[in-house]
Amino acid sequence: TVCKWCIICQHTGVLGKIVGAVGNTISEVFVTTGKLFFFHSILTWLTFEALGLPFSVLVSLVAGVFAVLPLVNPLMLVLLLVPQLVAQGRVHQLVVCSALHLYVWWYVDTAIIAEVRPAHPMLTGMSMLLGFSAFNLKGVLVGPILVCIPIIIFQHYSQLSTQLSLLLTSGD
Repeated sequence: TVCKWCIICQHTGVLGKIVGAVGNTISEVFVTTGKLFFFHSILTWLTFEALGLPFSVLVSLVAGVFAVLPLVNPLMLVLLLVPQLVAQGRVHQLVVCSALHLYVWWYVDTAIIAEVRPAHPMLTGMSMLLGFSAFNLKGVLVGPILVCIPIIIFQHYSQLSTQLSLLLTSGD
């Protein structure tokens, strides 16, 4: 059976498929992280500029960093708006801004994180948080990769074992 495993691995190119899938996952994690950074930066900048609030560029960069690092939710930056908009009597703008950022946090972030294919978005988010706690800043990227690799290997192993069982039952 060991020789048949070697023949199947060589014939199907399973190792090449696993390496390719891991490479795709790594690039997806990098692209997803970049998308989160740029999306939250641009959204926060547009929000602060539309409301005519100061420090829009600085706050937008902080929002991008908060979107990548799982320390503080970028939604919390809306709390910076509360004192100024309430003092100016623009409560309706505060409500609209808060609803917009809440919607983005609830739906858009999940859609962006779901682009890392082998893992569920919740699992990817938790792996970013746990990776950050274990490996510091680089853990934000390493965590999802470490979570996706066993999933990829299991998927390819199950395909390989199915092919092996078919080969053994066929009598070759």
